[in-house]
Amino acid sequence: MADQSSLANQGLAHTPHPKVRPGAVVLGLLLLPLNAWLLYTCELVNYSFPTYAAPFYNAIFWLFLLTLANLPLRRYLPKLALSGAELALLYVMLSVASALFSTNMMEILANLITYPHQYTTSSNHWDALFFEYLPSHLILSDEQVIRDYYFGNSTLWTTSTLRLWMRPLLAWCGFTFVLLSTQLALNVILRKQWVEHERLTYPVVQLPAELAHNASGLFHQKLLWYGFALAGTVTLINGLSFFWPAIPYIPVRRQRLIDGLSSLGWRQLNGVTLSLYFFSLAIGFLMPVELSTSCWVFFWLGRMQLVVGDATGWSGGAGFPWPDDQSFGAYLAMFVAGCWSGRKYFGQVLRAVAGDRKALPPEEGRTVQRAAVLVVVGVVLLIGFAMAAGLAFRLAVAFFVLYFIMAIMVVRIRAEFGFPVHDMHHMGPHESLVRLFSPRSFAARDLTVFSLFHWFNRTYASHPMPHQLEGFKMAERTQVDYRRFIWPLVLTGLVAPFVTMLTLGTAMMRNGAATAKVNQWGAQFGAETFGRLAGWLQTRENFEPVHFLITGIAFCLTLVMFAARLRFQWMFLHPLAYAVSFSWGMHQLWAPILLGGLTKALLLRYGSLRVYRKVLPFVLGLMLGEFVIGALWAVFGLVTGLKVYDVWPGPMV
Repeated sequence: MADQSSLANQGLAHTPHPKVRPGAVVLGLLLLPLNAWLLYTCELVNYSFPTYAAPFYNAIFWLFLLTLANLPLRRYLPKLALSGAELALLYVMLSVASALFSTNMMEILANLITYPHQYTTSSNHWDALFFEYLPSHLILSDEQVIRDYYFGNSTLWTTSTLRLWMRPLLAWCGFTFVLLSTQLALNVILRKQWVEHERLTYPVVQLPAELAHNASGLFHQKLLWYGFALAGTVTLINGLSFFWPAIPYIPVRRQRLIDGLSSLGWRQLNGVTLSLYFFSLAIGFLMPVELSTSCWVFFWLGRMQLVVGDATGWSGGAGFPWPDDQSFGAYLAMFVAGCWSGRKYFGQVLRAVAGDRKALPPEEGRTVQRAAVLVVVGVVLLIGFAMAAGLAFRLAVAFFVLYFIMAIMVVRIRAEFGFPVHDMHHMGPHESLVRLFSPRSFAARDLTVFSLFHWFNRTYASHPMPHQLEGFKMAERTQVDYRRFIWPLVLTGLVAPFVTMLTLGTAMMRNGAATAKVNQWGAQFGAETFGRLAGWLQTRENFEPVHFLITGIAFCLTLVMFAARLRFQWMFLHPLAYAVSFSWGMHQLWAPILLGGLTKALLLRYGSLRVYRKVLPFVLGLMLGEFVIGALWAVFGLVTGLKVYDVWPGPMV
């Protein structure tokens, strides 16, 4: 990092094994089912979402436990101890698997493949609207199995039930494997530019990298445990307060900051939230100051647009200030800007792929060539899958081109920016295409397939692709060749989808997705997805050029900001912060990001880089304490079956 020094650089690290052994990979695979059940308890029982902010607190918790168990092994049985690289790999495997399981990915898929046949009625007419376009190999249609899924008291593990589940399960898990493999190949291509050439900061991996590579040195830092004690005590007290309200609650989760301003013409500020999540404060501290500053500046500029729209009457039903179009245009522009910044390296990649052996170092050139082939094969297979489901060829191409552009932007946000919640609601290719061209421009079959792809495009908060590239960054930090992470991550992409779907099927068939044993997301995603599809098919709205206009303006404005940052040193505002300024995540976390960034700026301005480095363990301790104690509450809920305190995001107060 440019202005941050890893504690590992102080000579405290020790890596007994330079390679990744097969036993470590097997251990990672064995942890996947345990991790899946923990996430089920968190996200579908307790309404706590570890996978909605990076780093995932469940993955940090597992890494913390593995690190503690590894310390005596390093001392007394060093041959059995896990190396720093192996710990890093386990963390990345669990993070990728968690992203798949989350309420932003396969939890939605399990709902989508069961929902339409259960909830079609004589009033919504779904059977007449789109049932003929639902691919039979991707959807469950057996009435009894679907009823058992939503009302429980049954089991997945009978021959007849498994046989009915197996066809859509194999199809979707195969699709997911190809999707993850294509993302991994893209990351192999991007790695050298973003890890070695630009040396982006990767704020999110600072804590897991220290735990994996330098646990003994980190744990000897007293300030780490002071931070751990502060955040952990607050989380413990708030968890006890959840059971015994007489214990005072310490307000750290989101709450409304301003209310009652409608009469003053400031109605749009009524919902502004304030939070002091310790993990987000730590991320704000780890982020470059200009980026943390840009976050809250653009957030408030966005709120002021809403206020102006109210005051002028522009927002009366017209959609002003069209936040989705602004963000979409900004993301497209940042993709173009990133291609321009890395044009020299990407030119070398193209020459290497074309057969120029001198374009890249030999070993790197061969790896990039293979990755490029896998990207092409993966994209062709994904397009073929979409066409088999009924999507027109040109739309399948457009869909996956836009998808991978957005996926690369998520990776860029994490690598350069470090903002922990990149939800990007309504940025998925299906919603963006329909918003820009109107539902009337698409056939009913195409809109139906778009809806079936909603599960990996609803939000990108839990996107697996940035975790893969962060794994390569952690491999560098743990002094191992990043290529040793590739096949374990491929294996994770093969096994994790099956673990996820079988865990969800087992839990829902037992407890019931539409019962009080499962929170609202057990059945809500299907209502959201197919309700919107019905709206598209029934309203058939006309094309509105304003969406193209605003997208184009945001695109040009972002490129101007990018060019200004290259030309003028005083230009501190970062266009990536503009892209995320309207997001749900920014709405929740602007305050702790501001506080963390301001603290860092003051330390660097009135102290020194040395003082900043001394404070760093305390900040990492804040994140670790909140995550570990929060995860222990989740484990308590898993063991007892009780609803427990949810450390993030928590209900709005």
